[in-house]
Amino acid sequence: MRRNCSLVNSCYTENSEHPFAGINMGDTIHFEEMLRSVEDCKKGVLMINSSGGNGNAAEKLLMMCRKRFTESFTVIIPNFAKSAATMIVWELTRY
Repeated sequence: MRRNCSLVNSCYTENSEHPFAGINMGDTIHFEEMLRSVEDCKKGVLMINSSGGNGNAAEKLLMMCRKRFTESFTVIIPNFAKSAATMIVWELTRY
């Protein structure tokens, strides 16, 4: 039986005070752990606040979201989504 869920309370945060903080390939591991905790969900919400990062890592996160959330996906930007984060937001809003 499939659960009906549209928002999951999961959080992964990098150290935003670090001068080299941003989206990187290491984030994909933690992000996948969160996605596995909501395997039944077909709707997702991503809150992103990022100064940028690695474009390849952003693309990987994007593909992971597209594969997991097949019914709908919403992106929330509380402050900013620069560079690699912009890639995620732009592509998911067109999804």
